[in-house]
Amino acid sequence: MVTAWGLMPVIGLGQPGSWSIVGAAVGVALVGFIDDHRHVPAAVRLLGHAAAAVVILWALGGLPAMVFAGVDLSVAPVGAILGGLIVAWWINLTNFMDGIDGIAGAHVVAVCLGGAWLNADAGSSLAQALGPLALAAATLGFLLWNWPPARIFMGDVGSGFVGAMIAVFTLQAGHVEADLAWAWMILSGAFVVDASVTLCFRVARRDRIAEAHRSHTYQHLATRWGRHREVTLLWTAVTLFWLLPCALAVANGLIDGWAGILIAYFPLIISAFWVQWIVARQPRTFPDGMLRY
Repeated sequence: MVTAWGLMPVIGLGQPGSWSIVGAAVGVALVGFIDDHRHVPAAVRLLGHAAAAVVILWALGGLPAMVFAGVDLSVAPVGAILGGLIVAWWINLTNFMDGIDGIAGAHVVAVCLGGAWLNADAGSSLAQALGPLALAAATLGFLLWNWPPARIFMGDVGSGFVGAMIAVFTLQAGHVEADLAWAWMILSGAFVVDASVTLCFRVARRDRIAEAHRSHTYQHLATRWGRHREVTLLWTAVTLFWLLPCALAVANGLIDGWAGILIAYFPLIISAFWVQWIVARQPRTFPDGMLRY
């Protein structure tokens, strides 16, 4: 992916801040690489992610105009804070959700292919489509080895990098057309909702947030079904057959961006809460080695 990003300016498809962006994403990957081999304190990881978010936002010119119920969220200082939170959250999303074979890789491929379609459909430049396509192609090569049963794994070095790049593509798209940022956020909904609902339940239970756990919705389903492949396919199908049509509706101006988020996320939130509620009422011991963390 870095090679493709570096070659794009050579063929006249570079964009302002390209090297700053890829430098920030590689910095996130470096922190993840160290954490994969030696423990990095949570505070240090968050500091690295925050620094990357600042660089990315600076390189992209800040948060794009995003109107929620008539209010432009990009206005300072709200825009800077919200933009930083979006980038930092997206960096961590893939890491949080990379807990069973194939799910993170399949998600990245589906989101990037869908996002490239959104960008092309909106009449964006060729560079706006090639970036997501390059990440999809690179991740597809990885996914061939990560598909259940997996022989290699993404690790923090990979999950942080692809999360950062999806955040970049989301904000880049918004600078081309405001509704595209909402559309990209809809595409990532399967991961956003699962991670967010799980976080809510952990906070309610007063769990230690920084500790490793296996309480995500997809992890509960993988344990109960006894297989990774079906859960990975389900999450990918949700992205392609529910979230992508919702994103296209927003990108084509059929519904407002914030309304599209609510429509797309609502059934996912209800489903995730239902699974978490069932698990809370009927706890079940996890088989050793069932899931990878």
